[in-house]
Amino acid sequence: MSESIIPVPRWRFALRLASFHLLGSAALAGLAAWLVVKFLYPYPYSEMLGGLHLLLMMVGIDVVCGPLLTLILANPKKSKRETCVDFALVIAIQLGALSYGIHTVHLARPVHYAFDHDRFTVVTAAQLSDEDLAKAPENMRSLPLYGVEQISLASIPPEEMQDSVLLSLGGIEPVARPGLWLPLDAVKEAADVRAAMKPVRLLIQHRVAQQAAIKQKLAEINLPEAEAYYLPFTSDKNKEWIALLNKQGEIVGYLPIDGFIDSGKNNA
Repeated sequence: MSESIIPVPRWRFALRLASFHLLGSAALAGLAAWLVVKFLYPYPYSEMLGGLHLLLMMVGIDVVCGPLLTLILANPKKSKRETCVDFALVIAIQLGALSYGIHTVHLARPVHYAFDHDRFTVVTAAQLSDEDLAKAPENMRSLPLYGVEQISLASIPPEEMQDSVLLSLGGIEPVARPGLWLPLDAVKEAADVRAAMKPVRLLIQHRVAQQAAIKQKLAEINLPEAEAYYLPFTSDKNKEWIALLNKQGEIVGYLPIDGFIDSGKNNA
C-alpha cells in the first residue's frame, strides 16, 4: 500500500519562495547602492549633495514589494511554467524600478569641481543643459559617465563682471557655465589654491563647537595642525562643507563645516 503524498501548505510554499526572493533582492539592491556610491557619488558628494534619497527609496520599495508579490502569487498548485512566469514578471517590475532609480540618480550626479577665487565649487549634470554644454570647449562637451573631474575656469573679462555677479546671485556659479570651462592647468591651479587657502587654526578659533571634529579629522589623515589649511567646498545646494588641504594645496579630506568666516586670506 503506497503512502499518500501530503500536500505542502500554500503559506509555507509561498513563504519559502518569498524568503529566497528577499535574500536575492537585498543582495542586488545592496550591490546597486554600493556601485552608485562608489562611482557616481563618492565621499563627500553622497552626503553633501543629498541626491541618493530617491535611489534609497526605490531600493527600499524594491526589496519589500518584490518578495511581497511573490508571497501573494506563489502557489504549489500552479505548474512550474506558471510559477516561472509569475516570478519573471515580478523580477522585471523590480529591475525596471531599480533601473529608473539609478537613471535618475545618474542624471543628477556631480561631474566637475573647480577652484573659484576663494572656494571650490561642484556642478552636477542636472545643472547643465545641452545648450549650456554646446558653449564648452569641444573636448569638454561630453560629461564624464562617472567620477568627478577637476577643471579650471577662464578669467571673466571686466566688462562681463557685473553680469557674472548677477548670475552667481541667481545661483549659477561660474563652474555651472560651460563657456568658462578650461582643461585643468594643474600648476596654475595649485598656485591659485595656495594663495587663497586659509590656515585651519582660524577655523578652529571661529568654529568652537566643531573643534573636536576638526582635530579628530586631522589626526585621521595624519596632518599636523600647523601644516593644515582649508577652503570652502560648495555646491548650489550646500555651502557648509570644507576641503582640508596640505601645505602644497592638495585636497586631503573633507568636513561638513561652514568655511565662510570673517578672516583674511593666507598668502604664505
